[in-house]
This record gives sequence, structure tokens and C-alpha cells, in this order.
Amino acid sequence: PLNAARLFTSALSEKNADDEMSPLIDHLGSSLNAVEGLLEGLLEISRLDAGVMEPQLSDFTLETLLRELDLEFTAIARDLNIDFGMVSTGAIVHSDPKLLRRILQNFISNALRYTSSGRVLLGCRRRGDHHLEIQVWDTGQGISENKIEEIFIEFKQLKNNPDPEHKEQGLGLGLAIVERICRLLGHELSVKSTPGKGSMFSVILPLGQEKIAVPPEIITADRPNILPLDFSTLKVLCIDNDPDILTGMDILLSNWGCEIICCRGQADMGHMPDGFTPDIILADYHLDHAQNGIDLLTMLQSRWGGAIPGIVISADHTEDVKNQAMTAGYKFLRKPVKSAALRALISSLLIYRK
Repeated sequence: PLNAARLFTSALSEKNADDEMSPLIDHLGSSLNAVEGLLEGLLEISRLDAGVMEPQLSDFTLETLLRELDLEFTAIARDLNIDFGMVSTGAIVHSDPKLLRRILQNFISNALRYTSSGRVLLGCRRRGDHHLEIQVWDTGQGISENKIEEIFIEFKQLKNNPDPEHKEQGLGLGLAIVERICRLLGHELSVKSTPGKGSMFSVILPLGQEKIAVPPEIITADRPNILPLDFSTLKVLCIDNDPDILTGMDILLSNWGCEIICCRGQADMGHMPDGFTPDIILADYHLDHAQNGIDLLTMLQSRWGGAIPGIVISADHTEDVKNQAMTAGYKFLRKPVKSAALRALISSLLIYRK
């Protein structure tokens, strides 16, 4: 249901609504973001508490991760009139790059949320011969010492947002997730704060071995940087067993100028127009009658006698479905699908195909 709502909202937004409708669409999008964030946060906490999340530890160059975070947050900070800085490092660390990125994202998001003016700084310091401390400093409101333990409790929010009318309030889950991830990784979590002056959140982790360090590929793998193509001649086959999602996809892709055919599964494909050959196929993973999108995509390749690019879409937040899709040669998107991510991924597939 959230995926369908996201598609409808994206379609409305891209219709160039008038001045009266635009604020309503923006508020609807913000509400969906909040619901999506809540569900993802609760899912992440439940997986951490259940012990089903296994860290993928490796030695990697920290600079790659820090530069990605710098790119992600510089524009956000600029919109808030806050100076965001990152200090480069040559350090190699031993951790799970994906989970470490999650920790630092939460640190920086909180720093920006509770800083009305001044600066947020991301950097690191060596701690002895074997450890590194990654720090996020801010010039925000600060936290009283007797309140520091409370910020790691689920849904606990201190009433110290300096600009509640114009800054996203958050859900009170981010630092609870950080605490659990640090515990899972065996990393030390630290907070220092002075009310009225600012705070420093940090994570202390082991240094890695230089001779086996590699850049963490996952940092940029899902962020295609491709200019959008003209979609006016694009033929798309969309497969999903949820009629609301098909309707949302139909409206969204039609707005882009695509010719789209929607099917609920293999049984519906007999109704496709003669001569229709898709340029790309979007397939939900979980279909009716024990079908899955990966198997159906593979079957359809032989139907049209060529390698048609495919994107597998799923609400499954484990790595299992994603890995299956990638192994089979397809791209992967998680629900709820964001229109910008979908358009960028389609563009990248078509460019590489050419």
C-alpha cells in the first residue's frame, strides 16, 4: 500500500500542479516519508534485536565512505544555512562498510536537525596504535549530561529542536538503531555534549590492514549518476500482482511518455498487443501462484529472443532477493519505489545497453 501511495504522489508531483495543489502534494510526500521512515526503523530494530543481521566485516579505505557522506550531506546542510565539512583521512578500518555508513548517517542527520546555525564537521582521530575514532561535531543546542542516556531509547526525543517549524522532527529511532549496530559490530559509541555549545558523537573501531584493503563498492553501487533520457518512445512491461501498484506505475510512466503494458502475472500476458516488444521489464518479486519475478523475467528473455533489461522490485529488506536478482543479471529496487531512483536506474540500463 505504501508503494502504491508513493507512486500516485510522484505522478501528481510530476504533473506540474498549480500553486494551490503544490503545498498539499508536498505535505503528502512528507507524510509518506515519515511513515516509510517509521516502518524501516522498526524493521531494522526488530532485525537487530532478533540477531538475524550478520555484519560483513572487511578492511577498507575509510576515505571512500567519508567522501560519499560529504556528497550526500553538503547540499542538505547548505539548504539549512549550515556549513558542513569533512576532513580527509588515509586510514584503513575494519568494519562493515554498509552498517558503518548507517551509523554516520544518523550522527550527521541528528547534528543537522539540532543545529540552527554554525557548523557540522565529520572527521577522525587515531586512538593508540590499533583504533580510530570517527567523530561528528556540531555547534547545536547540546544535551544535558543527565539526558544523554535517554536519546538512545526508542521514540524518545528531547525537546531541543531549534527550529521545529522548518526542520524534520525525526522519529526517535535513529540513535536507538545506532546503539544496536555498534553493539553488533563491537564498536564503542561515545557522546560528549555541552548545553548551548554543541555535541560530539563518535564511534571507535579497529584499524584494518593496508595490504588487503579495498574500496567498499556498496557505497555507490545503488546511486546511478545518469542524466535522464527521453522516454517518449520507451516501451515498458510492468508485472505486479497488486492492481493499485500497477495503476500507479501506469500513471507515472505514462507521464514520462512511456508506452506501458501492465500484467498481474504470466496468465495476463496473453492480452498483450501483437508485436509489442518491451525495451525494459519491471517485475515484482512476489507474484501469485508461487511465481516470482526473477523466474518470470528469465522466461520472458526467451520469448522475445534477446537480453531485455529487467528490474526486480521487492519489499523484502534482506539481501537475499537482491542477491538473487543480481546473480541472474537483473537490477534491484526496494519498495516503496522512489520515482527519481526508478528513472535514474532505467536511464542507466538503457545507456549501457546502447
